[in-house]
Amino acid sequence: MQYSSIDGMENKIIKFDKVQVSQYKQLFDLTYYRDEEVPPLYCAKLWGQFELFRQFRQSTIKLVRTTINQVNKLEVGKDYCGQMTMLSCKTFKRYKRYEFLLEINKNNAKCISIKQTFIERIENDTNN
Repeated sequence: MQYSSIDGMENKIIKFDKVQVSQYKQLFDLTYYRDEEVPPLYCAKLWGQFELFRQFRQSTIKLVRTTINQVNKLEVGKDYCGQMTMLSCKTFKRYKRYEFLLEINKNNAKCISIKQTFIERIENDTNN
């Protein structure tokens, strides 16, 4: 995957593997998708491939909201441009709320956008 990043935004070239997508569809018994079609929730696998999101690998964050807007179907074996953006990071009392947007485009046309909201509990430092 090709990679580029600017503060709060990261781009990658994404290509969906036919065998992996097929195994995913078998695992979840998704028989209503065409052979070449990628189910939208398969894109959850992509989040960990973005450096922007990897900072949370050792953290305990909780997914509280997902919004998916699919305009065009995704297909295996094609190159897509994936762009992850951290939309916001806000602190509320003892929690931090993070909002991320993952957009996948083909030839400058939006295929799918996935907005996810996570929360993380902030531990109080009682030593200060």
